[in-house]
Amino acid sequence: MNKDEIKAKLDELEVEYDPNSTKDVLKALLDEQESKNETQTNLLDVVNKAVVKEEEKDETQQDDTIEVLKSRPYGTLTRGQRELLRQNSPEYANVDGGIDVVLNGRLATEKRLVKDADNNWVSLFKNKTYSLSEKDYNSLKDAQVRVKTEATKDKCCGSAEYESVPLLVKADA
Repeated sequence: MNKDEIKAKLDELEVEYDPNSTKDVLKALLDEQESKNETQTNLLDVVNKAVVKEEEKDETQQDDTIEVLKSRPYGTLTRGQRELLRQNSPEYANVDGGIDVVLNGRLATEKRLVKDADNNWVSLFKNKTYSLSEKDYNSLKDAQVRVKTEATKDKCCGSAEYESVPLLVKADA
């Protein structure tokens, strides 16, 4: 590489240099700059790989977290964990010729999370009729929920009285 080629390369890399410098000085400057660029490129590659790996880990960790939450009893979950479980639980899939049920109308929430007979979390919505398989119906028919009594339904927290009612009611009843 001649002196003019080295100068052109330094100009391309936007490196300041003394135009009166010798070829050896310019060559050393170019080598130093290329080494810096290579180091920066390698560092960027390492950082990019680390970021991609961390993103993959987060996705896997989220999936693992949901699977772990699904296996734990609902009562042991925190509010945030319950919300995560609610967001990732599908609505119950009706079966043909099943037993028609609705959520008890006295429930305070519009959505209820329950475990079906296969131990999978599914969502049930208030005011919607579901056709449960006999197996699922038998596992859920005795489920009870605590609700405010009719007399105290408009009262708050410590003033209200509670009673247990069935979670599901047969649609034809």
